[in-house]
This record gives sequence, structure tokens and C-alpha cells, in this order.
Amino acid sequence: MNSDCSARRYSVRVFISSTFKDFHAERNALVLIVFPRVEAYCQQRGVSFFPVDLRWGITQEQAERGETVATCMREAEECRPYFIGMLGNRYGWIPPGAEISVTELEFERGVFSQGADASRALIYLRSDGLSELQYPGNAEPPSAKSKLSLLKRRVIEGAYHCLNGYNTIDEFAVCVDRDLRMIVDRDFPPTMMDPLAAERISHMQFSRACAEQGMPRKALYKKLSSYLAQPGSTPLVVSGIPGSGKSSLLGGWLWQQMGSGCFVLAHFFGKTADNSWQRMAARFVDELSTAFTLEMEVPEEDEALIRTFTNALYMASARGGKPIIILLDGLEQASSERGLSWLPLEFPNDVHVFLSAKTGPVLDTLRNRGYPELRVGRMTASVRSRLAVDYLGKYAKHLNEETLGRIVRAPAAGNAMFLHTLLNELRLFGSFEGLESRVDWYLEAGSLPGLFLKLLERLAENFPHQHVERVLSLFACAGCGLTESEMLRLSGAGNLLWSSLRAALSPFLLDVNGVLSIRNRAFLSAVTSIFPVNEKKTSIRLKLREYFEQIPANRRAMDELPVLYEKSREWDALGNYLSNVSVFDYLWSHNSFEFKRRWVLVENNTGIKKEAAFAGVIRSDIPPETGLKLARFFQSTGNTQETMVLLNKVIAASHPQTRTYQLALGYKGNLLHVVGDTKTALLMYQQQREACIVHGNEMELQRALGNTGLVHFARGEYRTALRLFEEAEAICRKLRYHDGLQVVLGNEGHCYYAIGELDLAKDKYLQQKALCAESKNTDGIMTALGSLCIFAMRKGELQNAIRCGREQEKLARSMHNMSGLQNALNNLAQCYFQYGAKEEALLMITQAEDICRKSGNAMSLQKVLLNKMEIFTAYGNIPAALSCSEERIEICRRCHLILHLCDALYRRAVLLNDAGRQAESMVDALQAHAIALQNNSVLLSKIEYLLNKERESSDV
Repeated sequence: MNSDCSARRYSVRVFISSTFKDFHAERNALVLIVFPRVEAYCQQRGVSFFPVDLRWGITQEQAERGETVATCMREAEECRPYFIGMLGNRYGWIPPGAEISVTELEFERGVFSQGADASRALIYLRSDGLSELQYPGNAEPPSAKSKLSLLKRRVIEGAYHCLNGYNTIDEFAVCVDRDLRMIVDRDFPPTMMDPLAAERISHMQFSRACAEQGMPRKALYKKLSSYLAQPGSTPLVVSGIPGSGKSSLLGGWLWQQMGSGCFVLAHFFGKTADNSWQRMAARFVDELSTAFTLEMEVPEEDEALIRTFTNALYMASARGGKPIIILLDGLEQASSERGLSWLPLEFPNDVHVFLSAKTGPVLDTLRNRGYPELRVGRMTASVRSRLAVDYLGKYAKHLNEETLGRIVRAPAAGNAMFLHTLLNELRLFGSFEGLESRVDWYLEAGSLPGLFLKLLERLAENFPHQHVERVLSLFACAGCGLTESEMLRLSGAGNLLWSSLRAALSPFLLDVNGVLSIRNRAFLSAVTSIFPVNEKKTSIRLKLREYFEQIPANRRAMDELPVLYEKSREWDALGNYLSNVSVFDYLWSHNSFEFKRRWVLVENNTGIKKEAAFAGVIRSDIPPETGLKLARFFQSTGNTQETMVLLNKVIAASHPQTRTYQLALGYKGNLLHVVGDTKTALLMYQQQREACIVHGNEMELQRALGNTGLVHFARGEYRTALRLFEEAEAICRKLRYHDGLQVVLGNEGHCYYAIGELDLAKDKYLQQKALCAESKNTDGIMTALGSLCIFAMRKGELQNAIRCGREQEKLARSMHNMSGLQNALNNLAQCYFQYGAKEEALLMITQAEDICRKSGNAMSLQKVLLNKMEIFTAYGNIPAALSCSEERIEICRRCHLILHLCDALYRRAVLLNDAGRQAESMVDALQAHAIALQNNSVLLSKIEYLLNKERESSDV
């Protein structure tokens, strides 16, 4: 790539040169057919495409002032090295005092001045027959014809990229399309990328488009930059009515920051096919983990994802050494059933957050949080004028002062979207003579909805009504959008008609990796008001489904069909489609959150259970990687039996050196541990460790050691567990894996705590806290504070325990970490209970219980119920205590929490025994004894003591 191309690394700005009067057909073919295709082709590579067509770019005033030639020369030079030149049977206008025509001057500046390296200049010579047909009776003087002949000879003999003698406009269009794509392929070769990387690029493309095609508002840019210069932690909210230009403002400003040394994370809700907050958070975690070497995995559960997202920001902030910019635009369009609870309340000091929302409930929520606000209002006349001149100037277009004044003074032009839409329409307008009346016609609209109606009215008048209706209806009813080839097949529109419509719709079309969609709700509302889309939705969606059902395993079909089935409420069809193994593999990898959400819809509306739907898949031979994904799906929904079957198949079908095999062993060990088969769990972890050692996977090895240690800890074998944790610690220190190290330090502290070496336990907890504070690992800090709180209670230092619990609570609330908050409240409840403040303890435990129930966190809920039971017991409210105990037992049985079930049965047995219900107590104690004996539980001696006591009482 030469220096010129490197300087324009992200854009192809091509100058169009020809005589005007005889080349309208070719220029129309370029604008309506070729350029939209090439623009989409460029966008796939993250490149902007700007054609400069000066058919009406020069005003009468400019011509009278002698600016015509200067304008043409400036634009030809600005676009270099990209140039399209066309020559027919006319030489063209020679300016006063000049010896050669403007056309030849353009060739001099855009082609010949490049010397031998003019490979990006494309020249097309029309055949004499087509020239005579397009412009018969050429009356130019012989001198002009002689100069034209010399110019053509210079092109042909100069070995430039030249098509000599095309005979039809279609032939010309095909050749330009081919040649431009060839140049794009050479200058901007395609690269393979994963879906998250592609999505990042699509958001950056939108930001760049705002900067290059949008209308910068310098005063607002300055305010945004001023806020960026301040310490972070508190987001700035950008508000305004729809159409005020919030997205363009933020996108354009953000693109200016790309070279500032900041790390940028941007998500424009409404400008992508997936508007879920989960998709955004998963992408941000992935990008932060890659950029700052955090080695974080993206969890599938919402609560865990919120914690990981927040944690990643703090850890990246600590390691990065450079500011981080987060931009979330259009928050009201974020798909979320939990409001803005996923959005942290505070951020690290060098993380600068910019949020935008239109007037409504979401903006009210942001205001209630007390965030500062920057309101985007109507533009002043001077701002409108400058923006119009700058915007049209990018395309070498100029309006006379009177026409510009009428546009600027129009009240509706104070709306940024109105002004942008109007200017874009004028940019595409091909005739200077009809420009004044066209401006008047658009200004009659008086409002943005009115302008949209005008635009649609023009389309319906200029093109066959049925084709316009069909194209717009397909966009309105499609799931994620349609590619150009899909649109052509489904609409029945020809290439020329579709290209014309695409050009006219360009301001409203979102292109994500070649998939076009209309996301502007106001424009879609105008579409449904003119065309009977709502009445035909069912038939249109049926047509779309039938089209994509012909290619069910195609990626486009796998994107579209789930959305179409859901919108049509075809729940049985949705369930059948999602249970296809190829579809599952793709959708789970692409967005596991959406896949699980749709399965809930299927089960709630059909009664179909995933166990039955996937039974055939589970029995079949599927790739191990797919089997592991399916196992994670069933494990996340509590289907233990299916998970175990899948993990066994994955282990049997995988090679020990693969990460899939090692992960499957670890997942199986975790599952066996949870259901109480600790003996087999240890065997799985041992196999995992051996495979990791043989094949040098130290990261998985330290996890296997840690999991093995947790099993021994649960069995009361604290010294063995401690030795395993120390081995894992050594690996983490070697790998400099701080996130794993802080977990291991905490587990070592638990071991020392259990064996009574409290000073060593405290030291480990303090090391964990210090390490997490250094790396800004908020999850780890909260965990360490919780451990220190419990430690202080054990020592009888209740004031210190409450202080640690309050710090944990404050941190959890500031990060909106509900899991950490319920843990903190649970710890504080125990503190106040020991302090004798039973009412405060009951209040805390009730708040913790409410959080657990709302989040569906069964593991934490059973722990909360244990503490609540003890408080009720202290109150002497045995029925209430038994009620808590019974619910805890039910949770442990349902979730296969065998070791916790052992504890729950033992504690209820004690309650029943104290209540004089020895027979019922004996039943619980015997069940608990069987579990404890099988798992070598630390409770075994206590349960045997209770049984002996009950037997003695029975003998008496």
C-alpha cells in the first residue's frame, strides 16, 4: 500500500470525471447501481466509501466567480489516488484563458500527476456507436476533437487501467464494479475475525461514519472533552428528544478520541442486531480480558455476568495505565427485563462513562442516580448553517446563500435528524436545475415525521409502488435484517431498482457485516402509516420463514428463523428449530443468553421440556466441543442427569491433550461434588490433573488442584486440602495469575480457620485483600472482607466484624453487586445476632433473603435460611425455625446439594429432638448419617452423638 493509500487508511474517496452533458447515463449507473454495492463491500472491511460526483456541486455564484476549475482541481487532488474517468465523443468546456478542457485538467491532476503509480485510476472509453446514441450530433469544433483524440491516445499508450470501447451502460457498470472491488481487495484485504471482534468493528464503523458523514457540533464536542479530562467514576448522561442527534454527536466525538491513547469500549444500542445488555457486557469483558491480559471467562448467568463485567473494569483500570472510555448510546433500546440494574452505580476513577437516553423512564432512572446531564437541544441558525456547509462540502456540493438560508431558517431544521435527512436527499439529487423546487418541496414537510412521509412519497412516485412497498415491508418484518441478495430474491426487484432504493434509504440503513436493516423507529412508523405493513405482517413473515427454512443450517437462517418464530409466536416451530444440533452449536456460541431466554419461552408456551427435545441429540454422535456446550446448557438449568450423560460422552470421545477433555473432567468432578459423590469427584480431578501435567496445561492444573482441595475441605480433611491449595498457589504465582491466586489464598485461610490456627488464617485473608486491592478485583475484596468478618466473629471482636461487614456491604452497593450484597447482609445478620441485637439481625437476614429470592440464587438462599433458622430458634419461635429448615431441605434436595442436605437434616433433627419429637428427629438423623458416612463428612461424629442420645432416650 503506497503512502497515499496509507494516509486514507479507512476510506476510499473517488473522484468522478467526465464531460457532463453526454454522461448522465453512466453517472446514474454509478450512483444507483455500482456505488451502493461497492460501499457495502467496503463496509465489510471497515472502510468508508465516498464518491465525489460534481453534477450539481458547483453553484452559479461559484461559476461566476471563476471557482469552477479550482473546485474540480481541489476535489481531484483530495481524492487521489482514486479516480474514475470517462471519455466519449466530447472534449468538454475550456475555461476562459485556458488551453485544455476542465475534463483534461481533472485527468492531469487525478491521473497523470501520479506517474507510474496510477493503478487506482480507472479510465473508461466509450465506443463511438454508444457515444452517438447518447449524444448525437456533436457540434464541437475540429480543434476540440483533435485534443480529445490526443487525450485518448495518451490514456491508451500510457498503460493506465483502461477499458477501451464499451458498448452498453450495463457493460460499463459491470466493469467499474469489478475494478473497484479489485482495488478494495488489494488495499484493504479481508481478515477473519470472531463474532465479538466483528461486532466491535461494526460499532467503530458507526462511530467513524458519524465523524465522516455526520455534522460535528463543536460546542458540544468541547463539553464532552472537558468531562473526559475530569476524574471518572460518575457517568455523564447525554439526553435529548428523538432526532436531536445524540448518537451522531457521541459517535463523531468518540472517533476523535481514537488517537488519544484511551482504550475505547462503545455500544450503540439500536445500531446492532442484538440489543441485549448481556451481549454488550459479554463483549466488553472479552475485549478487556484480551487487551489487559485478565484471563477472565464470560459467565452465562446474569448475576455472575454483572459481577464479572464490573470486576473486569476495575482490574483493567489497575493494569492498563491508560484511561478507558465507555460509551453506551440509546440505553432505552437495551433489551433488559431488569431495568438498569446491570449498570454499575460507580466506576473506577480513570474509567470515563458516557450514557445517552431519550426522555422517558430510563432517563428518569439515570437522573435518580444523580448523574450529571448534558442536554442536546435544538440547533441555532448559525450552527445549522455551518453544519450544512460542512456536510455538503464533504461531497463537494455547495448551495447558494439564498437556498442555504431557506433551509437554515426552517423551524424543523433545528432537529439534527431532519437536517441530516434533508441534506442527504439533496446530496443524492442529480439535477442542479431542479434543486430549488426540490428544496421547497422537502421544506413543506415541517417536521421529521412529515419529512419521512415526503421521502416515502417520492419513492412511491419515482419507483413502482408495489416494489417500494415490498422492500420496506420486508425490512419492517425481518428478524435481524436482510442481505442485498436476499432482498433481491424476496422482493422481486431488479438490480437497478434495488440499487436506487438502497441509495435513497442509505441514511436509515444499518449494515452489520453485510446484513441491512432499518432501526430508526420513527422512519418505520412512517412506513407503516403509508403502506399496509401491519395488515400483511403474518403473510410477510411466513414468506420470510419459508425462504430461510430452505436453508435451515445456514448462518443467516440461524440468525433469522429464531426471531421470526418468536415474533410469530410459533413456539413449537421455535422449539424444534432450537433443538437442531447445528443450530444449537451456532446460537449457543453466538449468544447463550438469548438461547436460554428463548428456551424458557418454548417451555412456558408449549410444555416441551429440553430433556425430551434434546433426547435424540444426546443419544447421537456429536462433536465433543458441541457436547461440552450442551452439557453446560443442561448444567446451567439444573438438569443433572443429562449433564452427566453428555460429560461422559465428551470424555470418551476426546483426546486427553485437548482442553475439551480436561474441562469435561473438571465439570464432571464439580457435578459429582455437588450431588455428594465426593469419591468419584476426586477420581475425576485426579484424571484431570494427570492430563494437565502430561500435556503442560498449568492453568487447568491449578483449577483441578483447587477443586480437589475443596472436596477434601468439605470432608474435613483440612491438612490435605491445605497442601493442594499450596500447590495451586505456586502455579498461580508462576503464571502471575492474580485472580486465581487470590481465590487460593482465601481457601488457605479457610483451612487454617478450620484447624484453629487463626493468626495464619487472618494473614491469608489479609494477603487476599491486599492482592485484590492492588489489582482492583472488587469481587475478591468483598470475599476477603466477608472472611475477615467471620474471622472477627470467631475471635469475639464483634465491632471489628461489623466494620468488615459494613465495608463489604458498602462496596457491594456501590458496584450494584447483588450477590455480594446478600453475602454482606448475611454476615452482618450473624454479627448482630451474636451482639444480641436480634431485631437488627432479623432485618438484615430478611433483606438478604429477598435478594436471593429475586435473583433465584438457591445456593445462597439455603445459607440465608440456615441463619434465619438460628435467629428464630433464639427467639424461641420453633415453628418458624422448622419452616426455614424444611424449605432449606427442599432446596438441597431439588438442587442435589448433598453435603448441605446432610447439614440441613442434622439441624432439623436437633430442632425436632429439642421439641420432643424424637421419632421424627430419628428419621432425619439416620438420613443425615447415611450421607455423612458415604462422604466422610465432618458432621459424622455430631450425628452419631445425636443418634446415641436419641437411642438412650428411647431405651429409658
